[in-house]
Amino acid sequence: MLCEFLVSVCPEEYSHISLPQIANQVVENQLQQNPQLAPQREILQKFLTKYLSWASVREDTITAYTQEFTEPELKKLTEFYKTPVGKKASEKMPQLAFIAGQIGLKKAQANQTELRQMLDAQQNKPGGGG
Repeated sequence: MLCEFLVSVCPEEYSHISLPQIANQVVENQLQQNPQLAPQREILQKFLTKYLSWASVREDTITAYTQEFTEPELKKLTEFYKTPVGKKASEKMPQLAFIAGQIGLKKAQANQTELRQMLDAQQNKPGGGG
């Protein structure tokens, strides 16, 4: 059942697209934040492509799904991912998850001053640590 589900969520024809796409986005983001890494672009790309491949993450993905879903739930998910909307969700979710993570990261970075103030305030309290 799990193998059928994984094939429906990440069939071989998609597995080589979505993970390298995420690797490309990570490299671009890193280079944007750290322009000094530009000469190492190829190395970063090669490294991330190696570890963001279906072959690399397959077993851990199986473990994650079996810990979070029962067999009947996987059956229902399999049915969903065989529908047109399910296929579209499977194709778009990695990109959307990446975008959501980037939005959260940008918001956290934009508000680092607030974090510093909170940490400073905690340290300045009697027995506040530090």
